[in-house]
Amino acid sequence: MSQALPHDEGTPTMASQVTCECNYVARAEDDDGVVTLIRAHLRTDHPQLLDTVTEGVIRSWVEIVP
Repeated sequence: MSQALPHDEGTPTMASQVTCECNYVARAEDDDGVVTLIRAHLRTDHPQLLDTVTEGVIRSWVEIVP
């Protein structure tokens, strides 16, 4: 599941994105949004990782994509 972002036809939109190894894609306007989405994903789908995967680790996974 991914989150759609608004797009202005004249300006390329860049987004922050993390793809989980289970293929869940978290996409947001900024790193903070992706961290929030990934924390929620870990809570529901990978609760065993929630306490070990820190915000800093999640931020290291962020890719900037068009």
